Amino acid sequence: MTLKEEMIKLSSVLEFHKNNNEQMQRKAETFEAERTQLSSDLEHHRKKNEQLQGEVESERTKTRVKLRNHKEVNDDLKHRIFENEEEIKQLQDDEKHELKKPKKKHNVEIPKLLDKRWRLEPLFDRGVRKYPIYASDNRRQLMFQLCDCRGLEDGVDITQDIESILEGHIHNNYVINPASPLKENMHGYNQHPGLEDKIHCVVYILEAEKHSDHADIHTPFTTEDVRNQIENIQTRVEQKGIPQLILLNKVDIVCESTMLTTSDVYRSSLIRQRCIDAAEFLGLSPMTVLPMRNYYMETSTTDDIGILALFNIRQMLRVSDTFLPVNYLQELRSDKYEPQ
Repeated sequence: MTLKEEMIKLSSVLEFHKNNNEQMQRKAETFEAERTQLSSDLEHHRKKNEQLQGEVESERTKTRVKLRNHKEVNDDLKHRIFENEEEIKQLQDDEKHELKKPKKKHNVEIPKLLDKRWRLEPLFDRGVRKYPIYASDNRRQLMFQLCDCRGLEDGVDITQDIESILEGHIHNNYVINPASPLKENMHGYNQHPGLEDKIHCVVYILEAEKHSDHADIHTPFTTEDVRNQIENIQTRVEQKGIPQLILLNKVDIVCESTMLTTSDVYRSSLIRQRCIDAAEFLGLSPMTVLPMRNYYMETSTTDDIGILALFNIRQMLRVSDTFLPVNYLQELRSDKYEPQ
């Protein structure tokens, strides 16, 4: 082989290696770019995982706080229901009542009799009826009574008679006539009502089942006309400084768990929202709403419904007892208390 041929051969080998090196370099650059991209992706996923872990931990913390708060609320509500079980039994047996017993009665405008037996009484829904509450032996009357009056209807304005009821001018069993409100100097008008004749707490009764806040159908608790009448009554009640409460009836109909277990009335989120809706409907605070389960097909009274009723009545008595010293201090000071 001549020198020239060897030079051509070496040149060909060098060209081959050069091309091979350039190809390897391109592959190395491609691998480096892929490695850089993978490294960037890994860093992105690492940060995203850290963010997700932070969000998960934050949600866990919020959930733990909510569960703890719900447990505290449930424990508190359960305690509120049953903390005075002995006191409730004493009230049922007419032993010591938590409030002192003045001769002047607390009047609460709401109908409900509590007894171990059913008392079937004729329907009286057109006027005023006062219900004295007796001890379990039916001998001695407790020092408060409940007062019921005719309900509100569309196109029937009885607000003037209701104001007379508040002031104690209307006697028991008076039949309300919307066309002729009771006025001064008319027969049956109490010219000089005593403290025991006046109303010390007004309770508005709403039915939970009548309200619907569904997205498609919104049904208020009452008609617009009845609501306007209630607002008119509220204006008169507020002018007199009389405390106001709401008794939300038939909550067991809208909550299946409460229908099965009455004590769930304070655990049900559905009833809680319905209480808030009732408070907003009448412009009162949610704390003024007293949820109540009603008797329907029961043939005798039950302790769970009785405890709930007594708890609600106790709240009425408490707000009444707060109202009396502020507005009738002199009458209370001149009153004599019965021995316990």
